[in-house]
Amino acid sequence: MRDDSGIRLAFLAALAAGAVLVACGSSDSGGNGGGGGAVTGGAGGSTVTGGSGGSNTGGSNTGGSNTGGSNTGGSNTGGSNTGGSNTGGDGGSGGSNTGGSNTGGSNTGGSNTGGDGGSGGTGGSANCTEITATDFAKAVADGTYAVYRTNPTPDLGDTTDTDAIQLELYGSTLGPNLNGEAKGTFDLTQGGDDNYATCSRCIRAIVDPTSSAPKLFFQSAGTLAIADSSDALNGKLQATLTDITLIEVTIDSGTFESTPVAGGECLHLATATIDVTPPVVPATWTCNASYYGDGDCDCGCGAFDELDCTDANVESCAYCDDTGSCSTDTCPGTINPTDNSTCTTP
Repeated sequence: MRDDSGIRLAFLAALAAGAVLVACGSSDSGGNGGGGGAVTGGAGGSTVTGGSGGSNTGGSNTGGSNTGGSNTGGSNTGGSNTGGSNTGGDGGSGGSNTGGSNTGGSNTGGSNTGGDGGSGGTGGSANCTEITATDFAKAVADGTYAVYRTNPTPDLGDTTDTDAIQLELYGSTLGPNLNGEAKGTFDLTQGGDDNYATCSRCIRAIVDPTSSAPKLFFQSAGTLAIADSSDALNGKLQATLTDITLIEVTIDSGTFESTPVAGGECLHLATATIDVTPPVVPATWTCNASYYGDGDCDCGCGAFDELDCTDANVESCAYCDDTGSCSTDTCPGTINPTDNSTCTTP
């Protein structure tokens, strides 16, 4: 049988019954800039190797000596403060910078007596790894949920274990707060889409998906536009992904809540187009309609899965015991050896 454990259907079923990645400097605040007067000390983002501290812009500062953020390996400017009516302030102290250079701010003239300025923020954000994704195909679409999947480039892990990126859509029949069938343009940080446990529109990237410890990424920014021509939960989707940021996360196996990994990696997808139109399913097909033409050869379903099977022999079969198949056993099961749309007579 097919294994849908990679998606959160069990959790959603329980929810319906009433049972129930820190990276990219995305929204994590570093220390604010100094309070020695009205200093604007930009939020530093997450502390990452090679980042730069926030710069502090003067205004009216009392003695504003500013302390640079704690940055490893990059150059940090401790915030130069530009005059106004400031007097006698000390130059900014260097902060604790490893391997980088720190420039103290200097304050000039005026009639105020200097005190120490505030401390600068922590280091800036790292660059996300840029990926591309083309040729999305329907993996499953049964009217209640759908998954559209492809392999991104570059491959980021073991090149013998091909990475995957997929768009998962969960419809309103699976929960009162879900609307994966909706059309329009969606901010993927809003409406529950900011966590895997609650998203109607979920983008996940999986590095080394068949390994014992796959690395998971989930959306933290971006938009998804679904065209009016789409019937996404039934396998027809015309959509555009724009400016998608994916952060490394862990996903709880019970609640499916996604939690950013501290110091984790991030990926960025500038844009991607999904254009999938389902094939016409033969009238005699007895298995799930979404399995026809989905990339896997399904057998015993009353009609030849001609878009997926290389030939009609049983050796071509990937699945022999789908619901609706004449075989209830894994391949070869009771599939006819030379006509894999049927079964042999017991």
